[in-house]
Amino acid sequence: MNSYLTPKEQSESLTIEYQDNSMASYDPHESVLANSIYVENEAEKNLNEELNLLKDQLIQDTKFDSGYESLVNHPAHLRIVSFGEKVIPFLIYDMVNDRFPWFYALAEITGENPIKNESRGKIDEIINDWFEWAQENNYV
Repeated sequence: MNSYLTPKEQSESLTIEYQDNSMASYDPHESVLANSIYVENEAEKNLNEELNLLKDQLIQDTKFDSGYESLVNHPAHLRIVSFGEKVIPFLIYDMVNDRFPWFYALAEITGENPIKNESRGKIDEIINDWFEWAQENNYV
């Protein structure tokens, strides 16, 4: 069974019902907003899928490399960075949960370096520094 809804079915499923059937409080922007939320969530889902595929490719291609240069110069890494600020929440989440070192991508995207001197060389502390930065800048 196909779970995809046609635009008409989406619109019908997002229709706002009023108990008194009054149009006095009807706002035509509400249905547009509801449909745009669906589109944003679908676009976000597609972006997350692409980012996960790029991450998998990056890991596969650089797993035997010891330096960071092959990581930051890899086409998958460069593609992720090219998405800009919209991928920051993904990178932070992935870094916190999977411990993947997105430090270079985050620094390149944001132009920031929140890593404290005492955190250098300590992965858990570096991740924490970036997470704190993300909280302060409303990315999480």
